[in-house]
Amino acid sequence: MISNEISYKITSEEFGLEIMPIKMEHQLKKIFVSDNLTNKEYGTVSFHIEEGFPLALFTESFLIFPIRCKHNVINMIKIPIESTYEWRIMDGITIGAIKHNSGMDTKYSDSYIGSNCAIYFPQRGKMKNPIGTRKIQIGLKIEPVFLENKTKNPIKTESTRPDDISNMIILDSEQERKYLLEMFLEKLCGFRNRNSYEVKLQCKSMVNEGQFENSEISVYSQTEPETCIDHYPYMKVLDENTLCFTCNDITKSCIMCNIKLNLKLWHNASLDKVRINLDSDRFFTSEYVNLSTNLFDIMKVYEIAFFEIENNGKSTLKFRILNCPILKILDTIWSATGGSFPCGNKGNSVIFQSPQEKELRKSPITLSISCIFPSSTSYISPKLVDHRKILLMRKMVFGG
Repeated sequence: MISNEISYKITSEEFGLEIMPIKMEHQLKKIFVSDNLTNKEYGTVSFHIEEGFPLALFTESFLIFPIRCKHNVINMIKIPIESTYEWRIMDGITIGAIKHNSGMDTKYSDSYIGSNCAIYFPQRGKMKNPIGTRKIQIGLKIEPVFLENKTKNPIKTESTRPDDISNMIILDSEQERKYLLEMFLEKLCGFRNRNSYEVKLQCKSMVNEGQFENSEISVYSQTEPETCIDHYPYMKVLDENTLCFTCNDITKSCIMCNIKLNLKLWHNASLDKVRINLDSDRFFTSEYVNLSTNLFDIMKVYEIAFFEIENNGKSTLKFRILNCPILKILDTIWSATGGSFPCGNKGNSVIFQSPQEKELRKSPITLSISCIFPSSTSYISPKLVDHRKILLMRKMVFGG
């Protein structure tokens, strides 16, 4: 729904520009699983019931700016935005659970909100002797992360910043995307594999409410940190406070106008406050843990949605997006002195696997995060934001 008080498109008659309704786009591109769980000889993926099954979603979310120039060409510019996620086991806790927290503070439920990573556990005692293959359906929802107090239908339109921009836009767009992740579990044969399961994944995209169609989404085992890194070739850093975006498709741009979209931001004010979210500093050995940062909460308190359109190098129009989502202007990189990141070490959330029991001597382990721009630049170098020390506890393995 569009606010009656605020225009959702802006026209500059002087320069013949029109900002058409801005849309949002979410797309699930890849699914990552731990390389330790893959059998390269047979191409299968399996996991033990005590360890759980970790997986991570690689998604792309964008704000799409259609800008019509005086030559009647619609210049399409896409800017990446941050996303939040909801996981929900469709048949409830009776067929499995998703892990929360770590160590002695571990909890399980049939839903998980906020992270693109999850650790699934089949229900104990329910699948010892399954008949054939069991299908587990997990609903996925991808949504944008909005700035603080910025809703789809805002009441107040005033900006508190001194550099107030009179042109204001609100989004007229579907704000979420839904998928159905299907996991096919089959118990492995043999005494040594009595608590292990082979798993196959299939993903479906919602086309209409309640209707899904198969999606061509590949499953990857994470072998190199660079696998998850996504580069935005149409973004350029002009200075420490300005990012410049150009058209993503040369066929959808006017070569005579050379339209560019600049983003003015204030990134340095928040970096020193970014922390690793940890409820406990004690992990079991060989434990999968879902880690995240408070980056979204930090960024919510800043207005970073000041845009400027350039036409052949001249500033022609400035505007804000009142209900703007958090723009993806930083990459968070994780590192550790022990253990590994089996589904990738980049992102606001990651899966961490603590060291094995034989590596207890390495305790305590230091976890670190740093923030960089997604494109290399001489203006901003990687900055160490936070590091935490964690203690390892011997993991108790239960029979069954």
